Amino acid sequence: MEHLFKIAFWIFVLSGCHLTSSKCIPADDWVLDVLQEDVECPPGLKLYTPTYEKDWAKDILECIQKEINGTVKEECADPNHRIEQVISMLKNLSPDNGTGQNSTNSTCEGSPVKSFQEFVTSVKVILQKIRSGKCLTQNEEKHKSTIRNK
Repeated sequence: MEHLFKIAFWIFVLSGCHLTSSKCIPADDWVLDVLQEDVECPPGLKLYTPTYEKDWAKDILECIQKEINGTVKEECADPNHRIEQVISMLKNLSPDNGTGQNSTNSTCEGSPVKSFQEFVTSVKVILQKIRSGKCLTQNEEKHKSTIRNK
């Protein structure tokens, strides 16, 4: 009986490792942390800061890219090239390769205006929600394909 519990335990542990090692978007929050620490923006700088809405994730990402690739890049001091690291990270998430060129004005300009620090904090939250949604979708697809193959 004890042997069965050990087997069940290891099956549970190993299947959990398999689920967490799926091809979900990697957590690159450290890039946003160093952006917040290393980049200095004028105190009065305000950025359009979208809020997360599942159906608008693509537009939200494009708005974020537009603000970082445009306003932040032009207005802020970045001696350690952290903005480029963030742009590179965002390129992996967006269908337009991180340019923010497909963003609609209504998506960005309709968003609340926040300081640079608040903007970065909001971006972290948005990316976490997008990641969790994509990971859930991928795991659901794996589960569906497993059921189909049985």
